[in-house]
Amino acid sequence: MARDWVRNVSKAIAEGDSAKVAEVADRALDEISTEISRLRDQIALVRQLRAFYVHDQAAPAGRATARPGPRETGPDGYTSKERAGLVREAAVDLAERGFTPLSVGDVLAELEQKGVRFGIARPGSMVGTVLAYMDEFHRKGFNQFEYVGREDLTMGGSSHGRQEPAREQIG
Repeated sequence: MARDWVRNVSKAIAEGDSAKVAEVADRALDEISTEISRLRDQIALVRQLRAFYVHDQAAPAGRATARPGPRETGPDGYTSKERAGLVREAAVDLAERGFTPLSVGDVLAELEQKGVRFGIARPGSMVGTVLAYMDEFHRKGFNQFEYVGREDLTMGGSSHGRQEPAREQIG
């Protein structure tokens, strides 16, 4: 059972000795800080173990599923490839439901609705980078991406959503 630091400080206060109150309170604060640090370490380890053994996302049809093995994950338990895949899936899903142009915030809100939160310093920057490199989207301006669809990819579209003129085929 966890220690009750407040009870110990309260007892010292009841005794009326301010020096003892300071000593007991300082000791309690040190012990609490140590416990918080230990718990944070355990949280990170449990997340890593969960990410190693639990694969919540179903593999797309026709693709091999990843076998459990060592992976470098962030504090959120996702690898960078998994994060990018989740962003791609959410962005295309939103666009196909008619949400275009998209903003980074739209994609992050959609992911949050699905229970996905990225535990990285700048999730918005990561989402913007993924969208900028997707052929299905064209950057319209700062934080705005227009869905150009998948059919554009076969009609002379180039990477990063930029258009090239279609080449005539000699037949």
